[in-house]
Amino acid sequence: MAPLAVAPRTSRVELAIGGMTCASCASRIERKLNKLAEVTATVNYATEQASVDFPGTFSAQDLVSTVQAAGYTATLSVPRDAVEATSASAVGGEPDTELSDPASALLYRVTVSAALALPPRRVHQPASPRRDHGARVVQEIRSFRKSAVLP
Repeated sequence: MAPLAVAPRTSRVELAIGGMTCASCASRIERKLNKLAEVTATVNYATEQASVDFPGTFSAQDLVSTVQAAGYTATLSVPRDAVEATSASAVGGEPDTELSDPASALLYRVTVSAALALPPRRVHQPASPRRDHGARVVQEIRSFRKSAVLP
């Protein structure tokens, strides 16, 4: 019986990429990273993020160096969970879980959107001369009748 081959351990890292000006730049970075042995990378131009799976023979710094050698900037992205935990510990409390439920988050977004979609309440403005013109004419006619002596 043949011995079982053990798959090499791979890691995943997110890189924040800077200096991309078009989708071709993202494609170029992706090609450079994928040329490395056993590295699988996808680069998203819109979010300026690269998701890279790499074997234990590489370090994250090697990946950053490869992107920098291609003429772009790269830094390790901090996972969102770590940012939330850090901000919660900074204020000395638990992370805000009120909107962590997708249904309550959607309800909140719908409520805010509905409130913003309503037409604004009409603010009192002084009457413009054109709207007020008819009332002034009537008032002048009445004052003229009172002052005029008719036979």
